[in-house]
Order: sequence, then structure tokens, then C-alpha cells
Amino acid sequence: MDIIDKLSSFAKDAMDKTSDLLDITGLKAKITSEETKISISKGKIGEHYWKKFQTGAELDEEAAALCAEIKNSFTAIEEYKAEIEKIKAGQVKNPEVANACPSCGLPVAEGVKFCSECGAKIEQKL
Repeated sequence: MDIIDKLSSFAKDAMDKTSDLLDITGLKAKITSEETKISISKGKIGEHYWKKFQTGAELDEEAAALCAEIKNSFTAIEEYKAEIEKIKAGQVKNPEVANACPSCGLPVAEGVKFCSECGAKIEQKL
């Protein structure tokens, strides 16, 4: 009977540990849910201040500085996008690149016959 008692005790311990793990997993899921709610609320706060900034409303110094940083980033993004479009349109050539597409100016690997960006034929240098 001693073996049966030990097995029974082992099974009870295993069930208790499994129950604890399920409880912990459930609580961790609830924590994650609350953290998600916090992130969403923080985003809403940011959107609130951003809208006020865009309309010219007066903000406290720190909020105004953060909004100005965001505005500068938007400006930089637009400039980068414009540069990309110029490159794609072939308006900017890159003379420093030994193997560049004659059409779009992007670098191409040696031995390539067509540009992977615009499809232009690449003349091989001898």
C-alpha cells in the first residue's frame, strides 16, 4: 500500500501544480490585457495633444516640444519620400557608384543585365 499512497500523493501534487500554473497563466493574460489598455490610453492622450498642437492651441512646454519633434519627423519623412521618388524617376544619378543603372541611378551588382528597381537594361563595361 505504501507505493499506492506515494503515487496518489504524487498525482495530487501534480494536479495542484497544474492548477497553480493555470491560475498564473490566467493572471498573466489579465495583466497583458491591462497593459494593452494602458498603451491604447497613452496613444489617445498623444492624439489629443497632437490635435491641439495642430490647431494652434497653447500647450505646456514639454507637450509642445514633443509635438514639435513629431512635426520635424513628419517633415523629414516627406523629404525622404521625395528623394526616393527623384531616384526612382531618374532625376538623381549617383556618379560615385561604379555600377549604377543608367536609368534610375541605383547601384547594381556586377554582371547584372537588368536593373532590379526599374528594369532598364544594364550595359556591361568592358
